[in-house]
Amino acid sequence: MKLAYEKVVNQNNRCSKALVFYLDEMFKKDFKTLNELEVSESLDKIIQIFRFLIAKDVFEGFYKNSFAKRLLDTRTTCADPERMLVMKLKEECGFQFTQRLEQMYKDINMSVELNAEFRQKPFCKSLPLELNCKVLTLGHWPNDGKEQLPQLVQLPREISSSMTTFTQFYFGKYNNGRQLHWKMSMGTADVKGNFSNNRSFEFQTSSYQMLILLFFNDHPIITWAQMLQLTQI
Repeated sequence: MKLAYEKVVNQNNRCSKALVFYLDEMFKKDFKTLNELEVSESLDKIIQIFRFLIAKDVFEGFYKNSFAKRLLDTRTTCADPERMLVMKLKEECGFQFTQRLEQMYKDINMSVELNAEFRQKPFCKSLPLELNCKVLTLGHWPNDGKEQLPQLVQLPREISSSMTTFTQFYFGKYNNGRQLHWKMSMGTADVKGNFSNNRSFEFQTSSYQMLILLFFNDHPIITWAQMLQLTQI
């Protein structure tokens, strides 16, 4: 039976990918309704399938991407089950296998403390929006190379002033040669839109979608060509 399972699940990368997709759905939905014992039992069944995978680094590659997206999107984070799975993977494969995953967790926890300290500063209270920055360690996150930000001709003032304020706070706290590189493609935003007849809606958007929506604060009508010129995307 063991040989048969190994032959089936290692024919290609589909089993690793499917296992990660299944986990992603469980973390986003099902695990939120289960108690700790039920979550542990579900994860043990997944680990049983994981044991048959020969190329475990392929699973790790898919899982790290999925894990990063959930950590960066606070709306989908399911902290306890995530930690439980990392511990089970560590027991199976050792410290080296989960080292990057644990560093990613450490970055998120450090960012929570950093944002809490930032919000206590007097200058933060004058910002036009609520800013939540996640500072990630280069080399531990997928797709973490330096991102060439579009040279926005007109960066919305709400965004530019907030980014400048956080940057000054960060370098005031860490003046040991650290660098900050903003990654707009990994960000999200909640944007409130006020319309006629006293109607308002909240949009959950990517950072680039947010930038485009904010242009309508200054431009009642905007063309596609103008959007391209303003964003340089």
